[in-house]
Amino acid sequence: VADQDDTRSAGARAVLAAYFANDPDGMSEWIAADAEIKFNKDTVDKATFLANVSKDHRLFKDIKPGYQIVTTLRYNNGMDFTNMWVSWTGTLRKTSQELEVPLYMFMNWKDGKVSSFVHLYDPAPFEEALKSIGVAPY
Repeated sequence: VADQDDTRSAGARAVLAAYFANDPDGMSEWIAADAEIKFNKDTVDKATFLANVSKDHRLFKDIKPGYQIVTTLRYNNGMDFTNMWVSWTGTLRKTSQELEVPLYMFMNWKDGKVSSFVHLYDPAPFEEALKSIGVAPY
């Protein structure tokens, strides 16, 4: 079953809204302390992930979703997860360069909290923009 109104879909939308509002505390409420958070092949802990939210907003302005699709899939074998397709847009503060990066993300849930959060995207636009202002990609 694909469900956009599932409580996990609502939770995922709340996590996204908190990210775009630069509200790491709002995101934290939904994410388990020991959640596995991946960006392509790199894994970070919750504290690093949440610290990078504010870092994104210090480096970029007008961060918002170009589009956002959130759906929780429930399978008859008990394997449920929430899919998110988002177009991240933002403007590099130092140069006014505009970026748009499509992301596919998915979350697994345990006891009402995100237990894993995987981000899949092409990091090249971020890396190039950050290098252009002398900031090491993270």
